[in-house]
Formats: sequence, C-alpha cells, structure tokens
Amino acid sequence: MVQQAEKDPKPFTWTKTADEIPETLAFTANELTIQDTSTSARRTTTRNWRRSGARPGSGSQPGNWSSASACPPGALRTARWRSPRHLWSALCRASAGSSAAAIVGGVEVRSLGYRTDLAILALEGSQVTDRGDHLVIRTPGNPDYWWGNFLLLRDLKPGSGSGWMARFAAEFPGARHMALGLDETDAGTVDPGELAGMTMERNAVMTAASVHAPPRPDTEAVFRTLEGDGDWRQSFELAAAVHAGEPGAAAGFLTAQLAAKRALTEAGHGAWFGAFLDGTLVSQLGLITNKTGLARYQSVETHPAARRRGLAGTLVWHAAATTLTGATKTLVMVADPDDTAIRVYRSVGLTVTESQLSFIRQPAR
Repeated sequence: MVQQAEKDPKPFTWTKTADEIPETLAFTANELTIQDTSTSARRTTTRNWRRSGARPGSGSQPGNWSSASACPPGALRTARWRSPRHLWSALCRASAGSSAAAIVGGVEVRSLGYRTDLAILALEGSQVTDRGDHLVIRTPGNPDYWWGNFLLLRDLKPGSGSGWMARFAAEFPGARHMALGLDETDAGTVDPGELAGMTMERNAVMTAASVHAPPRPDTEAVFRTLEGDGDWRQSFELAAAVHAGEPGAAAGFLTAQLAAKRALTEAGHGAWFGAFLDGTLVSQLGLITNKTGLARYQSVETHPAARRRGLAGTLVWHAAATTLTGATKTLVMVADPDDTAIRVYRSVGLTVTESQLSFIRQPAR
C-alpha cells in the first residue's frame, strides 16, 4: 500500500561514490548512433503489396501499407517509413477505449499499450519488421534491451508455443533473453503454460483525459524538465540507484537507454521531467507526445530514499499540466498491477482500461 507523505519527512540524503558512476557516458544526442531503417526515403515491398492512399483516420495513411490478403502468409515484409513520425502516426491514431487498431505492414495492432510502445521505439531508432503474422522489433543500439528486441504475436493458438520460441531464437540467435509480446487484451483467453519455461506478465494500461493533483502533493521539491549534461548525468545516477541489483542495472544498458531518451526529447517528441531536492534529482519520468492526441508516460522512477513524499504523483500531474495542449486527448500509462505505484497513478485520475500481455525468459545468471 502506498503511504501518504509524512508531515515531517526525514531529510533526503544520497551519497554517491565514484565507483557507482561510469567514467565515460555518451549522453549527448549527436553521439548516439543507432541503425534506423525507418528514416530511409525508400520503401521496399514484395510483389503482391498494394499501396494505400486512404486519408488519415480512415484505417490507413499515405506511406503505410494495407493488410492486403494478396500478400503470401509468412512472406518477409519490411516496412520502411519515410520517417519515424509516420510510424508514430500510424500506431497512435486510434483513440483509447475504441475498437480501432493500427496496421503496421500487414499486422493489425490492437493493444493501446503496444501501439504506443512501438511508436516510441520507432522514434528512438528501433526497427519494426512485418513477418505476416507477427512483428519483429529490434534495437541494434541496445541488444540487451529485452522489450526493444522481441516478437509481437497476433495471438497464441494452442500448440503454437514451441514454434514461437523457435522463431525468436532464429530472429535473435545471439540473445540471452527471450521476449514475446501478445497483442491480446484479455488474459482469460491465454494459456500461460503454452510457452514452457517463460513467465507470463500482465501490465495494466491506464488512461485519462486529464490528471489532477494527488491528495497530498509535494511542496518542497523543484519540478522542471531535464536540461543539459548535468541533469542527464543525474538521470543516469537515479536510474542506477532505482534498479540496483536488477538485470537492467548494467551501466552499458542504462547508458544506451539514457542516450535514446535524451535524443528523443531533444528531437522535440516530448520531455523528461524531474523532481529536485536541494539540486539533486530524486524522481523522474518522460512524457512523449504527438499530434495524434496521445501522450505516453515513460519510466516513472523515484529514489528509494525519497519515497512516500508524494513526489511521483506530483510529477505525473506536473508533467501533464506543463505539456498538454488542446490537441492531446488521452494520457497513457502502463503499470504493474501488483506494484504499489499503481495506487499513485489512480490517485491523480488514471484508470485501468485494458491489459498488456507478454512472456519473458530472463538470461541465466
């Protein structure tokens, strides 16, 4: 249970040693090199593909490809978009709570969680490849990023589990992990035992038209966007402290993640916000926006020594109040339904609208 902020919280202290921070961190956006097929001016197709010239909002957009049945099942189809913005628009055009879905290549993406995930990954430079009945997502600049290197399945039919696991191994022969996303929002229709040795995870996709202040907002911290090398270095330090002892705490992984986040915000696709106590970053999150009307929260993190102060809830509210305009109609948050943080998100007005399902096999330690 999330506890409310104490009347007299203890002073925040956080001692950082030199051993906790890598000597070299490539945090500037222009130092990040990620292979990005989505920025290619050319688009390649198989012979049976047909171009969709439909107007935006009608189910397809110029530059996207329709789900023509003429495309042979299992054929290799790689959608190369004129820019990452085109893929974002294709994925995010459906509003939350509707039955509409986005089409990537020939694969319909129904889950709002995965639509926004794929859109942000594309903006960060990940590759999205259509294989006919599933999508392959790759992040060449960060191969240890489980949910940047995975398969997104349309469904999980009885008896298909071993085949999907073999398909992942063929697509990612050097991967130590195995990650399969499932574009199904009803967990009751999925058999967790279909993928032997993998753990089924269910996240809550939360939405709101707007958010309000938490019951007890923090009034001591300074809330603002991250700017410059110093702030982004603190962002790395905070992420390292939050994830200490977890598989995602490796310096190389966090460095690649941070570089992608910074490049994303400095390209104008949103902003990263922080709560600072006496000049020290103690809580942070991203809010990625687009003209399609969706805004997706990313990576809400609070230092363990600064929790129970109302920082996260206040930061979620502050980011929305600072960023949102009349063009943004839906805020999206994906959260662990068993984590106490979901109570914080509910306290500012976010509600669960669907589930996001996935299967993971972590690397052996």
